[in-house]
Amino acid sequence: MTDRHVSPQSQGFTYNGKLVTQAMTATIDSGTSLIYLPPSQAAALYANVPGAQAAADGKHWTFPCVNADSIGTIGIAFSSATVFNINPTQFNAGTITQGSDQCAGAVVSSGKEDGIALVGDAFISTWYSIFDYGNMRVGFAQAV
Repeated sequence: MTDRHVSPQSQGFTYNGKLVTQAMTATIDSGTSLIYLPPSQAAALYANVPGAQAAADGKHWTFPCVNADSIGTIGIAFSSATVFNINPTQFNAGTITQGSDQCAGAVVSSGKEDGIALVGDAFISTWYSIFDYGNMRVGFAQAV
């Protein structure tokens, strides 16, 4: 499969329907597994996730695995009326080590305050994605 990416403007990321980050360019990339946000925006998102903590590396966040099914709804807003939610099972990247009670989140810090979100499979796997290179746009529909 060839990597596909298009970069629409996003109003930001939402938590339980409320916008919690700033607007940014969202590069939709089929060759990326996780979702990378500028550090301040990742921190703003995780400030809403119950029990979330920044990992020692400063790029990853963890949360109690017991909360995995009830962490809330995380989404990406591409217009004021259109929010595309991330499937909670895709947001949970699994335990940080075998037998740990801490899970890793699929949203991580890019390490750069550049206003760009690199959005990979943690989001795309929930949505059927159509890349229109001629018009430099991407469309989404619920994957079934």
